[in-house]
Amino acid sequence: MTKNPKVRVTLTNGYSDDPPDDIIRDAYATAVDDFNRCEIQQSIGDDGRGSMELRNVLSQFYLSSMNRTIDANEEVMVCTGAGDCLHVCGTALLKPDDNVLLMDPYFDKYRRMILKTGALPIYTELQLVDDDDQCAINDVICNSIETHKCNKKFIVNFSDMEEKLSLKNTKMLIMNSPNNPTGKIFSIEELHKIAELCVKHDIICMSDEVYEFATLNGNTHYKIASFDGMWERTLTIGSAGKAFEITGFKVGWVIGPTRLIRRAAAVLRTVEQCPSAITQRTVELLIRNELANPSAPKSLLEKLNDRLHSKLKILQNILERSGFEFILPQGGWFFMVRISNYTAPPFDVNGYDVALLKRKDIHFVISMAYKLGLLVLPGTMFFRSKTAATNWLRISFVKNSEMLHQAGEAFAAVSTWATRTSSYNKHA
Repeated sequence: MTKNPKVRVTLTNGYSDDPPDDIIRDAYATAVDDFNRCEIQQSIGDDGRGSMELRNVLSQFYLSSMNRTIDANEEVMVCTGAGDCLHVCGTALLKPDDNVLLMDPYFDKYRRMILKTGALPIYTELQLVDDDDQCAINDVICNSIETHKCNKKFIVNFSDMEEKLSLKNTKMLIMNSPNNPTGKIFSIEELHKIAELCVKHDIICMSDEVYEFATLNGNTHYKIASFDGMWERTLTIGSAGKAFEITGFKVGWVIGPTRLIRRAAAVLRTVEQCPSAITQRTVELLIRNELANPSAPKSLLEKLNDRLHSKLKILQNILERSGFEFILPQGGWFFMVRISNYTAPPFDVNGYDVALLKRKDIHFVISMAYKLGLLVLPGTMFFRSKTAATNWLRISFVKNSEMLHQAGEAFAAVSTWATRTSSYNKHA
């Protein structure tokens, strides 16, 4: 067997492949028409923090959700994508031997960023518990399809979190809500408690909120920076790519207190000079459009959210009919799918790391790519605990209808390929 499976369907990444909305096309065309040589300097800004026009409109856009006035000059910074925001802020604020607390499972880039600075990742494990309320919701959503598979959720272990935050070297907590990979949106009660712990132990919070507009099934996202005592210790990261499904634009931003933004901006000037003038101008126009039409029947963000719900429903029904257990996401672009009751058939492992393939999730992913032409991500990428990881896959549903249809055909063939036990191990 070669290492080139014939993959037809890829549900691995957080990139929308739908064509952009006409509003986005029009904004981009306007940005191109507006462009001239002098705007190159304007895109960088006199202080190297990005277009002043974009920073101004961002400060207005977040006025309500942050529950405060935001100084566009001192409290907003634009970077080449949210990933660069993360790395710039980490480099500015962390030093060797600092502890950074991650909630496990976590987005894999966080750990790499932390290690690059010389700091140390430490972990608090999100606990998987029964969610009877969610199962009741699914009884309605799934239209009488078997729904006993949807009744789990991740919650915070606050005693363990406080133990980790109280360690002498712990300097930062990385928040991610809506969460990748779990789809969890942290509740008001959870955010209040996390805020209290950050204030109590003098912790900086880096809050990755790139999926803030991808709220699903009636759930609401709240910004931790808006909670008592948190503004002065929180850097909030946002993304035009995720907000407007234009990931390739690579426009991200950081909003936070002057003392932290200044430190991050000092690093920013040494590594890059912001996104292009055209992409920043396009995003500025898109956000201005959101601000200018508050009474419109459907804003662009609302239309994109409706489309997201449609895609979620398609993949949800596919997974239900295929017999997979999953956690219905509250937000974001991904399903967490459990494979503890499936066994993939053996295959020729020549050319592969045999030890790696002993992990069930990795074996399952590679085998499914070969046999069904469907590629997803193994849980190993997101869990510190590799024992827990082996029971999970992460699957993106932000794909066009044709790809989701092909995914449905592949999942429907799972029963002819993998061995399924009659029941789930509730503790797996």
